Amino acid sequence: MAATAVEPRPDEAEPRGGAPSTRIAVHGLTKTYTRRDGTTVRAVDDLTLDVDAGEFLVLLGPSGCGKTTLLRSLAGLEDVQAGRIELDGRPVEDSAARVRVPTERRGLSMMFQSYALWPHKTVAQNVEYPLTTRRIDRPERADRVRTVLDAVGVGALAGQYPGALSGGQQQRVALARSLVAGDGIVLFDEPLSNVDARVREQLRAEIRRLHAEIGFTAVYVTHDQEEALTLATRLLVLREGRIAQSGSPAEVYLRPTDAGVARFMGAGNEISGVARGDIVTSDAGDVVGRAMPEIAEGTPVVAFSRPETWCFDPPPAVLNRWTGTVAGTVFLGSVSEHTVVLPGGVRVRVRTLGATGPDVGAEVEVGVPADAVRVLAASGSPS
Repeated sequence: MAATAVEPRPDEAEPRGGAPSTRIAVHGLTKTYTRRDGTTVRAVDDLTLDVDAGEFLVLLGPSGCGKTTLLRSLAGLEDVQAGRIELDGRPVEDSAARVRVPTERRGLSMMFQSYALWPHKTVAQNVEYPLTTRRIDRPERADRVRTVLDAVGVGALAGQYPGALSGGQQQRVALARSLVAGDGIVLFDEPLSNVDARVREQLRAEIRRLHAEIGFTAVYVTHDQEEALTLATRLLVLREGRIAQSGSPAEVYLRPTDAGVARFMGAGNEISGVARGDIVTSDAGDVVGRAMPEIAEGTPVVAFSRPETWCFDPPPAVLNRWTGTVAGTVFLGSVSEHTVVLPGGVRVRVRTLGATGPDVGAEVEVGVPADAVRVLAASGSPS
């Protein structure tokens, strides 16, 4: 069936009334793929999501969780089976009403994993292209291009061709092209995965600075937990096409709602046992934490905590404390990670700054505050 094209409303420079406005609204979005053997996979499964003006939303999750499919659906690069997408309150995708606005009329920009720069055009011409297609006057085009290239630090390269640039410089040009139109909504599809660690760190800082200065609304896909924590104002962890958890980076990292999210977000200590309210009875002894509301008395659980929340020689106020033996130490540069064997053979990791910490074989006292321990159901994908 032919879709009815609906012209998106022009972007607003400021939310109405000074209150946050919803730039992106997704309702019941479903995208299904059919494999060669005839089986179907729901890459996005009845997903509902709002993104407010100025948010930097990072989509995080293992391969196949649906984050790239969701991003491409927002951009109009995927045909969805069901659901509705609104940009600034106007529908650009609505399966029930047979509405589908093409990508070029959605009023957003996208930065891809590949640089996607034309080799026969100069840096300035590459960045200017979105403005040319929108028939912006030449003087304004030149002014916008110059401003955005200076903002990302490649203004001096305006006359160069992409083949003469480093990978990091090409990424800066791609970022400039995404921002030049001033649409206010920018989609990022793992844009830093092809550059080395040092350049990646620099580009993260550039994106953060530009977001703070310009205030665009961003939806950013990545596999990299550190990148997600660095950039996001809100994290959305996806699993099997659905939202596993949504919240601030600190909330998702320190207060995961299930074991799958906890494990995906980075290294953690897990002490297995049985729930008794906020107490876990384990081979190492009782562990005091904070139980999720759905945890029933007597069910198998894990007491989950991050290695950096543990310490040697804990102060008297710390209830969770044990005497153990240091079984190994790994120096990681900014921190050292020590493996400590607790009673019952339970192993935990304790992180200290730099090269500090006890020797291997030393008997030590370790502890973790109760408010740093989450009591989670034992089941949960390790992702």
